[in-house]
Amino acid sequence: MMHTEKPIYFSFADMPGDETIKNLLAETPSRVQIELNSNQSRYTITQQLKLKENLSEADNQALLSPANYRLQVINEEKLSVASFMGLEYSLLPEDNQK
Repeated sequence: MMHTEKPIYFSFADMPGDETIKNLLAETPSRVQIELNSNQSRYTITQQLKLKENLSEADNQALLSPANYRLQVINEEKLSVASFMGLEYSLLPEDNQK
């Protein structure tokens, strides 16, 4: 990915065939563009989500479950070119695992 000429985008999305997260969002989140640099060995990708109001405890638990998400890599044409399914707790920073 470091050798692409055009921007690369990332986005978090529901697992295929599921719309749990999508149904809890007030609006579709924007894609995150990052520039890869060979001097860095770790990247943090953060995406802001605007949630619907008055979510239940079950809704909140669904939003906090990494297993409900996939990380999409999106090319310059805004097409998903790769997906990482079901994020693992081991991939998340320790302060987010509460």
